[in-house]
Amino acid sequence: MSFWFLCESCIFPVIQQTVNTTVPLMLASFVCKLVSSLSSSGRDETAVPKLMVHISSALFGLYILYNFFQLTMLYLIISAILGYIVITITMFKCRAHCGTCISLLIVVVIISLELFIVDTASWHKIRGSQMIMSMKIISLAFDISNCAIDYLPDIWQYLGYVFNVGTVIFGPWINFQEYCNITQQHLRPLSFSWMLKLVKSCIAAMLCLVISSCFLMWIILDHHWKWFLAYRDAMSFRFSHYFVCYLSIGSYTNGFWIFSFPWRVKW
Repeated sequence: MSFWFLCESCIFPVIQQTVNTTVPLMLASFVCKLVSSLSSSGRDETAVPKLMVHISSALFGLYILYNFFQLTMLYLIISAILGYIVITITMFKCRAHCGTCISLLIVVVIISLELFIVDTASWHKIRGSQMIMSMKIISLAFDISNCAIDYLPDIWQYLGYVFNVGTVIFGPWINFQEYCNITQQHLRPLSFSWMLKLVKSCIAAMLCLVISSCFLMWIILDHHWKWFLAYRDAMSFRFSHYFVCYLSIGSYTNGFWIFSFPWRVKW
């Protein structure tokens, strides 16, 4: 098989499909960043209210979930609502056990979805986002239990955090305090460093995907020794994982760019 045939039959279609899938995510993350950039905690009358930042984070996140999973996203929404109800109840009734109660709820929800409610194909699609969302809810509950957060986030803060557009699909996981910090985008304007980091992450993600889906299959063919085939499959899986990691960095960087003093980039 020639390299040009590989490009036509695999590389170009893979890149095109990936771009078509991820461009809405990147655009939504960027718009959410712009909304956050216009917010302010001061008295500027032209600033976007902080509530709109949380609403935009939640709505764009829900849009991206629908774009990826269609109506299967309803399972995620139901899980998030159940989590907020339990957090609200335990916050006032037995705050010290909030984290434990939420952990038990999440375990029951995940087991029920995987074994009894959702079909296997659909579960494999949403389980990554389900796990990320579950970690966020559990983290918030334990922060409340430990009094790291001394108030109950309102529904829009909660939904903006749980369905945050920059992390809802590929991650990474962030705690509630980090989410509150990254909504302060008016303190972090757009910069060349931000653009460079975004471009590097996207290029690295594409390279890893092409290696995983095309190059390894082209270099190590099916008639090779079985241990070469085992190595090919393992390496393909590893590079597909790298693709998700770099794309996660890209979506997170696109939506949020955090500097920690003095001038050290923090992801």
